[in-house]
Amino acid sequence: PNTAPTVEYACREYVADLEADGRKSTANDARRRFERTIFGRPKAKYVGELPPHRIARIRLDRLRTRPLKAALNLAVEHKRVNPSVAQEWKAVTGHKNANRRRGVFLDVRQRRALVRAAKGAVSDLIKAAALTGARPGELTNARRSHFDHRTGSMMFRSGKSGERTVPLSPAALALFKRLGKSKLPSAYLMTDNDGRHWLHSGWDKDVREAAKKAKLPRGVVLYTLRHSWITEALKGGMTTLDVARLTGTSLAMIDQYYGHLVPEAARERLATIDML
Repeated sequence: PNTAPTVEYACREYVADLEADGRKSTANDARRRFERTIFGRPKAKYVGELPPHRIARIRLDRLRTRPLKAALNLAVEHKRVNPSVAQEWKAVTGHKNANRRRGVFLDVRQRRALVRAAKGAVSDLIKAAALTGARPGELTNARRSHFDHRTGSMMFRSGKSGERTVPLSPAALALFKRLGKSKLPSAYLMTDNDGRHWLHSGWDKDVREAAKKAKLPRGVVLYTLRHSWITEALKGGMTTLDVARLTGTSLAMIDQYYGHLVPEAARERLATIDML
């Protein structure tokens, strides 16, 4: 019988190894990615039988490829797999489309339609994403104490960019005031329909159903609202530096994915200025 570990076993062992090393945040991130792509999937075979093209089929993007390859390499390190197999994995990279411009964009009419079609707590989550451009996890992990109604600002925390305090638009300010009413400082500002902390990606199904009901393009997810916010901000004339600071990302990322919007916005603004 084959005693080599399955891909799922190797991934679970990798998560356990991270936890034992005290890297809890990285372990949680890897576990969430594996839950979406590996765990419970019948296609997970024995590690030693996994060719590069199978890894490419399992992966969804570069961010998910890295922890998967790390898990497989750990299996080699633990001598569960022949080291020669690992040489074949080294050539595996992310999808060739991973660095292309972001996908689905929703204009203001479509964003409003999505909000109207959404039911319950996910409607407020969609509104918050559309009004701030924050990452889904930053919104669902925000506490009441992170919102300061006196200064009209919100403090977001991200494992990618650390902490940032951003000003809120009047609409966002009104939304967070309502959500924070009568809540203790330690309470989550946004909760699911049962009043509990949102589970990771626990909103996915509700967002898809709302998008379908609103007859929006396929592929709409909560992150689509962040992409739409950044796009609208740049087209509206906001500087790349301001957008990067407000959304907690780098200027390099803004330039890579959204740089094509800057000349368009500049051209429109120039058309309104009399130079002679």
